[in-house]
Amino acid sequence: NGENLLVLAGEEPGRRWTRPVPLVDVLRAAASEVEQYERIELAAVPATEVAGRVVNDLVHLLAELLENATSFSSPQTKVRVTGHALPDGRVLVEIHDTGIGLSPEDLAAINERLASPPTVDVSVSRRMGLFVVGRLSLRHGIRIQLRPSDSGGTTALVMLPMEVAHGGKQPPSKQGPGQQPGGAPGGLLGGGGAGAGTGGQRAGL
Repeated sequence: NGENLLVLAGEEPGRRWTRPVPLVDVLRAAASEVEQYERIELAAVPATEVAGRVVNDLVHLLAELLENATSFSSPQTKVRVTGHALPDGRVLVEIHDTGIGLSPEDLAAINERLASPPTVDVSVSRRMGLFVVGRLSLRHGIRIQLRPSDSGGTTALVMLPMEVAHGGKQPPSKQGPGQQPGGAPGGLLGGGGAGAGTGGQRAGL
């Protein structure tokens, strides 16, 4: 909560990593901040590094999403985290839960708040995690969206831009002539789309 209040106040992290950090270590750090950390399962994380200046904020952002995923799904289930390196250099992190899911109206409202965090007022205190995730994602050009999971529950999609996902450096292009940048699986987050959904966010995220 203390860190959330600093984000709401517009404060930057007091200390930053000076070197890139492997994405898998960032995910482990985020999981370690979650009360039910033992339910979080990391799988298929690409060997990419996160720019040092983004590490602290990304750990905070992912921890908020993971906390909601564990809080709003059955204690007997796992929260699964996967990563995908996309052809255009971006990296997509997916957080899957098997909670009761969200209504289309709630998903639309939450995604709108993630894309355009509202002005800080009394209502923000009721969904502080949602507001903070939106603020942190905008700070670094990270796109986030919640979507229904195919297996029930909710999936959080976290799209890391190239300058974040490759240690702050532009990766070499792997595209052929005339080839358009690839989108996330199923066309998610292609072009200007946002992408991230987390495990059954309700009033929390």
